[in-house]
Amino acid sequence: MTNALLAQADRLDDFQRAVREQFAKSGSLGDFLILWSVLIAFVIFCRVLWRLQQRITGGVERNDPRKLFTHTLKRLGLTPAERRCLHAVARAAALDHPTAMLLGPALFDQASNAWRGRRAAPISNRDREEHLLTGLRQNLFPS
Repeated sequence: MTNALLAQADRLDDFQRAVREQFAKSGSLGDFLILWSVLIAFVIFCRVLWRLQQRITGGVERNDPRKLFTHTLKRLGLTPAERRCLHAVARAAALDHPTAMLLGPALFDQASNAWRGRRAAPISNRDREEHLLTGLRQNLFPS
């Protein structure tokens, strides 16, 4: 067993000596810089290919709940006033994923109740906003 360990140590010393000699002979700094340049070029090449693939396939959607909410409201064909009202409701309810309030009438009512409790609009605007919110609920969740 000791002989095997000594043989391994000798082989390791030979390997270390060979590596040292190789770097001493061929200018190790130049080889090192060439190696890093090739690696950096390869990484850049892979990144460019990935970006081209994303562009061709239409890209990857980022996880942005607010952007999804805005996009969903536009796809529903809501007017800008209705979209502003629903954005205000989502802000008042402090929803992490505001699109969730569009999944059902119970979630919508919960968010709108939070909005009703926090709004500070003048009395003349409250009736108009309440009418708009009631109309939105009827349009989004017909019974």
